[in-house]
Amino acid sequence: MVAQSTRVWNGISGKRLAAVCAFTALAIAGGHARALKIPLTKSGTCPELKRENFPMGDNFTGRYLNTNPNGDITIKNNWGTIQSALTPENSVNCTQVPAGFKLEMWADETDVGTIKSLQNFAFDERGRMWAVETFDYPNVITDPFAGHDRIVILEDTDGDHVMDKHTVFATGLNIPQAIELTPQGVAVAITPHVILYKDANGDDKADGAPQVLYTGFSKGDTHGGIQQLRYGMDNWLYGDVGYNGGTVKTVKFGSGVVRMRMDGSKFESVGASSGGNSSGLGFTEDGQVFNSAATGGGNTHAQHAVVPVQGQSTKEISGYGNKFFPITKDLMQGDQAGGFTAATSQEVYTARLFPQGFWNKATFVTDGTGHLVNTDYLEPVGSTWTTKHDAAAPNIYASSDAWSAPIQVRVGPDGAVWFIDWYTYIYLHNGMGPSGAGSGFEDPALPYRSLRDRTRERIYRVVPADGKVDAMLDLTKATPAQLVAALGHTNMLWRLQAQKQIIKRTVLQADKDAMEAMLLNVCKNSWAKDAANLDGLALHALWTAEGLGLFTAHASVWDPVLKDMLLHPSDAVRMNTAKAMPRTVASAEAIRDQGLLGDANAHVRLWAMIALSEMPKATGITVSAANHNLDNWSKIAYDKAAAGSGIAEGAVTEKPLHGITVAVGHQEAAPLKRDIRFGRIQGGQWLPFPDGGLNAGTLSVYDLHGRVAAHAAFDGSVWSGPITGLNQSMYLFAFHGKDGSVLRGKIGGI
Repeated sequence: MVAQSTRVWNGISGKRLAAVCAFTALAIAGGHARALKIPLTKSGTCPELKRENFPMGDNFTGRYLNTNPNGDITIKNNWGTIQSALTPENSVNCTQVPAGFKLEMWADETDVGTIKSLQNFAFDERGRMWAVETFDYPNVITDPFAGHDRIVILEDTDGDHVMDKHTVFATGLNIPQAIELTPQGVAVAITPHVILYKDANGDDKADGAPQVLYTGFSKGDTHGGIQQLRYGMDNWLYGDVGYNGGTVKTVKFGSGVVRMRMDGSKFESVGASSGGNSSGLGFTEDGQVFNSAATGGGNTHAQHAVVPVQGQSTKEISGYGNKFFPITKDLMQGDQAGGFTAATSQEVYTARLFPQGFWNKATFVTDGTGHLVNTDYLEPVGSTWTTKHDAAAPNIYASSDAWSAPIQVRVGPDGAVWFIDWYTYIYLHNGMGPSGAGSGFEDPALPYRSLRDRTRERIYRVVPADGKVDAMLDLTKATPAQLVAALGHTNMLWRLQAQKQIIKRTVLQADKDAMEAMLLNVCKNSWAKDAANLDGLALHALWTAEGLGLFTAHASVWDPVLKDMLLHPSDAVRMNTAKAMPRTVASAEAIRDQGLLGDANAHVRLWAMIALSEMPKATGITVSAANHNLDNWSKIAYDKAAAGSGIAEGAVTEKPLHGITVAVGHQEAAPLKRDIRFGRIQGGQWLPFPDGGLNAGTLSVYDLHGRVAAHAAFDGSVWSGPITGLNQSMYLFAFHGKDGSVLRGKIGGI
C-alpha cells in the first residue's frame, strides 16, 4: 500500500484544487549497488527451548520464575536451569502475531554497525530511526556527560526494509532514556536533565555540547527518572516521569505526565500517575494524552490524562484490570505476578495501513517480562475512555522465547508497528539477587551477571500479511505546498513531521508568507473527516498556525476562522480549536456563540470548559447541569471554568426541537429569496449572505457527528426544494458556492 494522496489548496486563491499532491515525489528512492536483503521473518517452528545449568546461589530472592514451561507460575528460591538465548533466525520462529499480519525483523545485533542496548527511539522527517543506546543502564552511574552511552541514527537506505546504515550522532552520555526530534533540535531525557542537541549543518553529528533545557528531575533509582519524550501536536514537548519525581522551575511533581516549552520558558505537570512507576506515553490523533505505569498493579498500564492540571491524577481506564496474556509460563517478574509489571511503553495506532478497527483506537503496551506487546481498544465513556481487548488476539506480538523483551513500541513511518526487542533474560531493573535489593543482577562475582545482556538486540515491524506498507517520505526535500499537503497524510507521524518542518522553516524565514497563506486557506476550507471522525489536515494546520503565533499576530484575520472551526463536523477539530484559541474575550464569546457547551460530544464540552477557565470573563455563558455533572472530570472542568470565566449553570437549551424545517428560496418574500432560512414551522431566522446575494452552489446539512442529514442545490435563482424532517437539537450547515465561497453556521436553539 503506497501513501495515499492528500487534499491541496492553492496558496493564493484559497480554492480547493482538483489535483492532489503526489507524495511519491517525496518518496525515498533506492539505487544502492549492494544486493537487497530479505527481512528475516517466521519461516518454521520454534526450536526446542533447551535449558542449561546456571546456578544462582543459595540466597537468591527472585520470585515468579517458573522452570517448567508447561506448569503454573510458581515461586522459586533458586533458579535451577534456564533457557539458552536463541539466534535471530530461531527466535523469530517462536513468535505470534494476529491473523492477517506478519512479523519482519528490521535489524539485529549482526547487522552493520551492530545494535546493542537500545531503549527508546523516535523517527525523523526522513523516516529514519533515532535511538538512545545505553550500556551503563542500570547501575553504572556517573556524571550525565561522562558515560559510555550514545545516540545513534539507523536507516534503510535502499528500501528493502532492512537496516543498512548506522551513524553515531553523540557519545559520552550516562543513561539517556528517551529521545524526540523537535523543530529546535534533538531532545534527550538524561536524568536530572532534558537536553537539546543541535545539528545546524545536517551532517548527522551533534554540534558540540548540548543545551540543558530543564533540570530538576530527581536521580536515585535509574528507572524512576524521566523515561519518555513525545512532541505533542499542540507544540509542547511531553515527558513521562517515574516515581523519582522532581522539582523543575518550582513545579514539584511525582510520577506522571509533564510538558514543557521548547524554549525553556515553561514547565507543567499535566497528570499525576494514579499508581506505580510511570513509563509509557502516547497520544490519540486528537491530542489526548495516555500513559502507562510499569509496576502499579490495578489497571495502571492504561491511563488517561483527562484534565491537565497540576496535581490532578490520571484516570485508570483498563476495562480488564492488570491482566496480560503471554504465550509462555516462563516469566521472571518481581511483583504483580501474572500481569503487567513492566509496562514500559504506550502507543496509539495513528495510521491507516491496518484495518479500520485499529484506527485511533488500538493501543499498544510493551512488557518485557511477559515477552509481549499488548493490544487494547479505546471505547469512549463520558469525558474519558475505557479499554477492551480481543480475547482471540490480545497481543500484536508475543513470544515463547524467554529472552524476548519488548521495551518500546511506535507506529512507524510506513504505517507498520515497530518495536525494540531488548532481548535480555534480565529485564527488571531492581535486583532480587544474592547481593541484596537493588543489586540489579550486577555482582561480577556471580555467574548470572551475563544474563543482563548487552550484546543482543532486535528491531521488529508488524506489517500486513501481504507485506505492503506505506511509502517512506523525505520532507527535507518538500516544497511549501507539499509540506502543507503532508499535514493531511494518513499517518499522524508524517502530519506531525510536516508540522515540525513548517515551524522550523518559518523560524528560518524560508517560504514563510506562502506557508502561512496556505495554512489559513486550509483552516477556512477543510471541512471533511474520515471514517475515524478525524480531519487530520485541519487539525495539524490549526496547531501549525498556533505554533507560528499567527492567532495573536493576526487576530483580526484568525478570530473569525477559529470561530467557524468550532462548527466543524469533526469532534476532534471542534475540541482542538477550543484548546488552540488565544485566551481572549473574543474566543470566550465564540465558544458561547457556537454552542460548544451544549455540544453532543462530551470531550468537546470538557475542553470548552477548560478553555473558558483560562479566558477572561464573557457574559451569558451557561451550561446545563446534566452536561457539567456528567462525571467527575466534567465537574472538575466546570469548577475551574466557574471560578475563572463567569460560566454558570443555566437552563437546558439542547433538548430536541422537533419539526425543524430548513426553508430555502422562501418565495413569499422576493427580496430574500436568494437567502437561506432556518427555523421551526413557527418562528425562524434568516441568515443572509454577507453581500446580499447568494451565488449558485450546494447546501449540506450535518448532524454533530458529521453525518450528512440533507442536501439542497441552488442554481443562482431557484432552489431544489425545502428540507424537512430534521429532529435533533442542533445541526451544522455548509453552503459551498461554485465560485469557491463558503458559508457555514449552525441550526438549533431558535
